[in-house]
Amino acid sequence: GNTKDQFFMTRNISETYRELYEALNGHKYGGFFLGMNPALMIRDPDLINKVVVQDFAHFSERGFIRSRGDDDLDSNLFTIDGEKWTYMKRKLMPLFSSAKLKMMFEIICGCGENTVKRIGDEVQSGGDLDSYAVVSVFANDIIANLSFGVDDCFDPQKFRCMVSKMMNPSRTQLFRVIFLILMPKVAQKLGFKNIPKHIDDYFSGLVKKAMAFRENNRVQRNDFLQLLINLRNKELAMLKRQGADS
Repeated sequence: GNTKDQFFMTRNISETYRELYEALNGHKYGGFFLGMNPALMIRDPDLINKVVVQDFAHFSERGFIRSRGDDDLDSNLFTIDGEKWTYMKRKLMPLFSSAKLKMMFEIICGCGENTVKRIGDEVQSGGDLDSYAVVSVFANDIIANLSFGVDDCFDPQKFRCMVSKMMNPSRTQLFRVIFLILMPKVAQKLGFKNIPKHIDDYFSGLVKKAMAFRENNRVQRNDFLQLLINLRNKELAMLKRQGADS
């Protein structure tokens, strides 16, 4: 197929997609092969809007990293397909309204202020400033506070280490992910996973601890995890009402 270079890990997949995109210049869309599976690349902004926003329920087979959803982190919008993806997208769309995003922006600003202070301390000490490390810590702080709703009591060093392992997979894990993209059915039969089990277990445990702490201590925060907790509680309340009515 058109993505054979990715299977042998000789070229970044973004370069292949850019080349395919440029080859379709003058066309609204075009086809290519993602491994052994036919795929569609859309260039026209109006068509993209229809597929992604207006008629997304009809385009649930998105051809990305396929997952059976056996693990917690694998059950997300990037890795599931079909009716499960459509259902989850409908449920999660209200969480990304302008008002809710603005509410979470304060957390990002707080992480930015901490980063500015960290840079100031490094400059005053007269040492070298590692820009990659600064940006990495800033990104990890946002992930920890905004997405997972954790704080320093959850061992930030270990958290950053696990995020790094997830975002910078080993060559073996990268091969498994590419295999999942290009030949998903074969990869699933071989037991390949998008995210290694020990990483999935760590983040799943982290979220469960944060959720338990909030529920036991009646704590609420303006972060994404709180929005998910509120959504879950709303769904549970609805199920209870339906059960009572029946």
